[in-house]
Amino acid sequence: GDASLASVLLEAGADAKAADKAGRTALHEAVRFRAAGANACLDTISALLASGADPSWQSEEASFSAVHLAEQALSKQALLRGFDSPAYAEALKVVEALGGDSSAAWKQLRRNLARATKIARDKSAAEAFGGEEWESEESGCLDAEAVGVHPD
Repeated sequence: GDASLASVLLEAGADAKAADKAGRTALHEAVRFRAAGANACLDTISALLASGADPSWQSEEASFSAVHLAEQALSKQALLRGFDSPAYAEALKVVEALGGDSSAAWKQLRRNLARATKIARDKSAAEAFGGEEWESEESGCLDAEAVGVHPD
């Protein structure tokens, strides 16, 4: 998350595209730390991108790209803090810096809402049947648009 250290390393020849054994690059980590609230990471992300880091690259080991992580963080901030929160605005900056698609974050948010609805319904049904484990045959998930959740 230290932009000045990242810049020094990159200027000294560090490879912005290098990945660890788990398939994560420095860009993956900068996005992950930014999602956790580290403020300096946007500058680090910018430095890595300027040095050739690829936001859409993913390894077989990691199975996700840095831009995918940013889109997930955006949907999480929308769900937890709201669209007018500073955390959402910062997450949106990261998605935009990576060339991501904020509509992908909306799709993720809709999936999360549907999962949460299903879990709540299954829990209610289990309680109604004496606390036994119970799962409906149909998902019973609400469509986010049907309940008025959509981007404006």
